[in-house]
Amino acid sequence: MHALFCCGVTLYNVFVKVSESEVCVQDITLWNSIVDGYFKFGCFEDGIVQFCRMTGLGIRPDAYSLCIVLGVCSEFVAGKQIHGYIVRNVFMWDAFLESALIDMYMKCGCPMYAWRVFDKLEDKSSIVVRNVMIGGFCENGMWKKSFELYCQAKKDNCKLGSATFSNVIMVSSHADNLKFGMKVHCDVMKFGFEWEPYVCTSLVTMYGRFMQVGDVKRAFDGVLDKEIVLWNAIISACIFSNYGHQALANCVEMRFSGLQSDLFTITNILSACGTINSYDFGRRVHGEMIKRLAQSSTVVQSALLTMYAKCGYNEDAKLVFSTIKERDIAAWGSMVSGFCHNMKYEEDLNLFKAMQADGVRLDSTIVTSILSVIVALEHAELGRLIHGFAMRNGMSFDAFVGCALIDMYAKCALPDGAESVFSEMPEKNLVAWNSITCCYNRNGLPELSISFLPQIIHHGLTPDSVSITKSLIAISSLTTLLKGKAVHGYYIRLYIQSDLQVENALLDMYIKCGCLNDQIVQSDLSKWRIADDITFLALISACSHSDWFFEGVRLFHLMKEDYRIKPRMEHYVNMVDLFGRVGYLDEAHNWCPN
Repeated sequence: MHALFCCGVTLYNVFVKVSESEVCVQDITLWNSIVDGYFKFGCFEDGIVQFCRMTGLGIRPDAYSLCIVLGVCSEFVAGKQIHGYIVRNVFMWDAFLESALIDMYMKCGCPMYAWRVFDKLEDKSSIVVRNVMIGGFCENGMWKKSFELYCQAKKDNCKLGSATFSNVIMVSSHADNLKFGMKVHCDVMKFGFEWEPYVCTSLVTMYGRFMQVGDVKRAFDGVLDKEIVLWNAIISACIFSNYGHQALANCVEMRFSGLQSDLFTITNILSACGTINSYDFGRRVHGEMIKRLAQSSTVVQSALLTMYAKCGYNEDAKLVFSTIKERDIAAWGSMVSGFCHNMKYEEDLNLFKAMQADGVRLDSTIVTSILSVIVALEHAELGRLIHGFAMRNGMSFDAFVGCALIDMYAKCALPDGAESVFSEMPEKNLVAWNSITCCYNRNGLPELSISFLPQIIHHGLTPDSVSITKSLIAISSLTTLLKGKAVHGYYIRLYIQSDLQVENALLDMYIKCGCLNDQIVQSDLSKWRIADDITFLALISACSHSDWFFEGVRLFHLMKEDYRIKPRMEHYVNMVDLFGRVGYLDEAHNWCPN
């Protein structure tokens, strides 16, 4: 900060000295340099003062002057005033000024104003402007519009370049649209940009997000001269795809290539070490950081203490935490998540109290972590207090906090509390619907749980495998076969990728509803992760009513010997019935429990 202040003072002194020359003062290039200099050194207010001073002296800003000011404008009202100035002074518009104006509206969260500017352009062929529009819509979550603009640019035969392709590939990542991303990849190959470093980095990032490890490697291997950004992308992709060991191997290979790790690399590697419990590798990274004086970054220090905490070295984590001079929310959050990971719940609660004492403004991530601690401790009263805290601080409407509260109330056997949270959520995403469905199942209210699947569809959401599984579990407990068949049919029509949990839930539902056939009975029960005493009771009963004597006996022994489930009276009653139906009365008598 002191260095910035000194630079600002020097800049101002130079300008004052030069301004003594009347010729220099009239030079718009000099004014642009001064204003831009103030902005680059973070002196925004001083930069605006100089801009106003320039116009006050009668010096007319050029397009570059306006681009500089628009680039730092983050308030809609101020940006609109500059827009008005541009319109009133009838500037000869160029692509850079148009792009700066559109970019300003996008950054202010006003994409429709940006669209109006774009729509009024006489010449929309500039790919620079299109790129800003595509990126801006992505920043504002309007991914469909980004895709439409890209497709229109292709139709209009705009000159597509690496910036466009990188942009749209990243939009595909954010929009979770792998199919569109792969289409763009085909365009990349068609236009000959597949080896361009920025495009390849975007491809690696996108395929990594979708855990397409093979595609990640192919895109990465295609670049001969790999820069640090590309290495960082593949390391991140490996971590996201749960290939922590491969991430470390890539880091070693990068170093052999002669490249030095930057802060982003270090943060990623520490994250991988924590994920795969590689304490020794993490310690070596820490040692290198000390030698390079790189450990002063708060982000890196947070990654360090997270790594130590996840590896179970809480004292090391505390030591790193104690050295952080300015503890931001990320550092506190790393400690909370680390202790939670190691089931140090009481220490987590102490951290929560310390944060409040320090006046730390808690975010939704911290509150969600604390709620998971409360669930582990089954401390319902404390959970209510956290709920009150979240409401007072405007967090109860946050989707993550809301779902965590529902889960907390569900596991503390307080379904009314969960229902209250759910009903107050203004935006209910699929996770919230699944959470409340699970809550009612857990608390013996399956009839309410069943009612949520049609409501999910009615609200315009598409149920996922979790939604289907929870609904089938509720149907199984109520043995409502018709509803089970309806859900099964809907699941088939959804074309959801085959999911083991759904398949198990379907089998369990049909068995408990008494709808049994040879294929189900003779299937491999070892894949039924949800097989319990009720499942076997339903199976044996079905065998008895279907005269499948040998299958019934086999299932009874399988339950006892392989699944280690102790038979209850109901199981023995069904076995007696099974033997009696085939005329083995003496044997049936022997199966009666003592």
